[in-house]
Amino acid sequence: MSQTVARAFEILRLVADSPRTLTQVADHMEVHKSTALRLLQSLEKEGFVRQLADGRYGVGLAVIPMAQVATDQLDFRATAHPHLRALAESSGNTVHFAQLIGDEVYYIDKVEGSASLSLGSRMGASVSRHTAGVAKVILAQLPAARRQRIIDQIEFKRFTPNTITSPQAFARQLELVRQRGWAEDDGEQEPYIACVAIPIHEASGKVPLGMSVTALSAVTPLKALRDAIPEYCETALAISRELGWKGTHAHDRR
Repeated sequence: MSQTVARAFEILRLVADSPRTLTQVADHMEVHKSTALRLLQSLEKEGFVRQLADGRYGVGLAVIPMAQVATDQLDFRATAHPHLRALAESSGNTVHFAQLIGDEVYYIDKVEGSASLSLGSRMGASVSRHTAGVAKVILAQLPAARRQRIIDQIEFKRFTPNTITSPQAFARQLELVRQRGWAEDDGEQEPYIACVAIPIHEASGKVPLGMSVTALSAVTPLKALRDAIPEYCETALAISRELGWKGTHAHDRR
């Protein structure tokens, strides 16, 4: 991949996370402002980046149809979506569906329930690997060497008092997740959010996917989510079955 193309992709990822000024883009890329401006103008000309009223740069409208096509081509999402929608309707909570792509975990579907306020998560966004239940439940099922390689990449940023901030503690939690068959986020990135997550298996038995049920703690506390794990596992099993898996979900509620 050429340096120019690599830089263009990096800029797209950067402004997709949050609109940035020219200075912020140049500093992030470690290039002169003139270089950053040239790249931004090229992306803007093609519609992939747009300049906002305050002068910052954000994602352009040309990304929208491409993102929709990419989403529609995800067989995983097409298979899972009816099950996710049914669970969101029955539980009233937001249901996320995520996939491991490379060493990152991305949301590939989201269905909001009637009892939950709109959450900031969005399809196509990468998740915080050391806080999100859906990331933990996927990483926990990886072979040990790959799991450790990903742990070594994580910047263990503290978001709340409950955030895990050391690789050793995170590795221990992933082992617990692996043993009990589900993961949780107990206000680890946002103090008012709780979630539990269940692995989704594909035909080979690998776990490149995960499903989480997320709620406002004041409305549905973590204990209530834990009590509903058998129901959530039934949904995860139904999705896994449609993806060709022949096994069963084992879980406990410790």
